[in-house]
Amino acid sequence: MLSFDDDDLEGDGEIALPEKKAKKKVNEPLTHATSRQAKKDYHASILAKENPSPIERRHRELKLLAQHSTKSVEHYLPVPYVEAAREVMGGIDLDPATFSLANKVVKAASTFGYWYDPTGTLQFIDGLIQSWHGKVLLNPPGGKTSKHNPALVGISKSYAAVWWGKLAAEWLQGNIEQAIFIGFNVEILLTTQKLNKGLPLPLDFPMCFPRKRIAFDYPEDTYMGRALAHSERTTSSKPACANVIVYLPPKQGEGWAKGIPSHPAHRFADTFGQFGRVVVP
Repeated sequence: MLSFDDDDLEGDGEIALPEKKAKKKVNEPLTHATSRQAKKDYHASILAKENPSPIERRHRELKLLAQHSTKSVEHYLPVPYVEAAREVMGGIDLDPATFSLANKVVKAASTFGYWYDPTGTLQFIDGLIQSWHGKVLLNPPGGKTSKHNPALVGISKSYAAVWWGKLAAEWLQGNIEQAIFIGFNVEILLTTQKLNKGLPLPLDFPMCFPRKRIAFDYPEDTYMGRALAHSERTTSSKPACANVIVYLPPKQGEGWAKGIPSHPAHRFADTFGQFGRVVVP
C-alpha cells in the first residue's frame, strides 16, 4: 500500500507531483532513415542541376541506372560474352559507353565514358557526340533520356534506344566496321521502333536471345561510397531482365550479305549459339 507524508499534500489535499525538468536538446544521431533522406535530398539537387560536375553527373547516372540491378546501378558484361564478342569481330577497337572498371575486361583499344585520372579525379567524354570507328562493343547505359540529357528526349524517351540510334547511324555511314550491341532488356526491340524511320532496327540484324538472364557484373564499392576506381567486380546473383544481343556485321552496299556461309553473321550464330537461340533474318 502506498502512503504519503503530510508534506506531499498541498493545501487542498491534492498530491504534489514533482516538476518535470526540460530535456536538453541534443543532436539526433545519423540513423538509417535520416541517411536515406539525405541521399534523396542530394539526388534531387543533382537531378535539378543544368551543368553538374563530372562526379555529380556520375552520381546522377548511377541513380538513374538503379533499375538495372537489385544490388548495383552498374552493369558490366561478364567475361564469357566479352570474349565471344572479341572472337566474332576479331577484336574490340572501341567501347563508347564504358567505365574504367568495365574496360579491365573489355580491353578496348579506345573508350568513351568515365574514368579516373592519375590524381583520382573523375573524367568524362560523351560517346554520343564523338565519331566512332572500327569494331565496337556497346553495352549502353539505361534509364530515361530526360534524366541523362533532356536535349535528346526528341530522339527517344529510352536512353538505351538513343545509343542504338547512334550505333545504327555510325554503321549506316560506314564509320564502323562491325558491332555488337547488348540489350539489357528485350524491351529495346520495342523502343527502337519509335526512332527515325531511316535507321535500321535491331530486328534487321542477327540477334541472340540468351536462354538465361545475363548475370551482369557490378562493382563491390557501389554508389557514393569509396571511389569506384578502387572497386573490384562481383557477379549479380539475381539477374533482372531477359536480354538480347544484336550483331551488326560488316556493311556491304546498302546492307549485308545474308546468304554467304562464310559471312561473319554465321560466325556470330556459331559463337553466340552457346548462350541461347540465334536468329539471322
